[in-house]
Amino acid sequence: MTNIADVSDPIASPLRNGWEPDTPPGDTIARQALDALIERARSAATAVGAPWDDDGHVAMADLSLPGLFGNHAMVRRPGAVERSVDRCESFFPPSRPYLLWSPFPTGDLHHRGLEAVGHPPLMARPAASGRAAGPPELEITAVTSDVELAEFERTLIAAYPLDEWVPLAAGTAFPASVLRSGALRYWLGRVDGVPVATASTVSVEGLNFVEWVSCRAADRGHGYGAAMTEAAATAEPGQPAALLASDDGRSVYARLGFLAVCRWTLWWRPPR
Repeated sequence: MTNIADVSDPIASPLRNGWEPDTPPGDTIARQALDALIERARSAATAVGAPWDDDGHVAMADLSLPGLFGNHAMVRRPGAVERSVDRCESFFPPSRPYLLWSPFPTGDLHHRGLEAVGHPPLMARPAASGRAAGPPELEITAVTSDVELAEFERTLIAAYPLDEWVPLAAGTAFPASVLRSGALRYWLGRVDGVPVATASTVSVEGLNFVEWVSCRAADRGHGYGAAMTEAAATAEPGQPAALLASDDGRSVYARLGFLAVCRWTLWWRPPR
């Protein structure tokens, strides 16, 4: 980094903030994590032909799904939050809920009709040399077929839980076409052949970004969630891993070597 004393005209040569459009994708873990979320949303929208838009300030995917985690908008730039909400209001139909993800503090957005979700910590760890062993009775496999993806969907809806997705027809949240995306990978954990846990990975820009870690309530307390996280975090060997944690789950990820980097801000617009 150039010493500020060496910059003859700091106004003409401002220090970069790391979120400019031409910033290399691997500049920071936070930037990589945001790019992974955007790629996940873009890939899912492309797979089903859903509306998708990215104006360089906010990326949006309308997957026509109900509930908190159905449709997504990711703020790309500091200071672009109000502009992002404006774009979201014109992109999403009034009846469609959406989740606004921001790596930056946003200020209060209640006046825009949004509800606060929270400030989940972004956690990351360096590339692991190998996958830590999980409980011997848990069989973890990569989802590669339509049948397995349907099992993943049913297990996730029950285990996360995602009650608002229960009435959906099978394959609505995770249609078979998402398996054709090289960036999206899904993992299913079984005990005695019965699916009990899930995880997914978005591998993009040199990062394994972990999502959808779940375990059925009756099967918790055996280390299955940690093992599923480990599988997703090592999907591409030699790459660092990151995830957005709940405060309840933070200690589990910390035991796997994840460190808290910063907190993000999430807002939700309920259907109107």
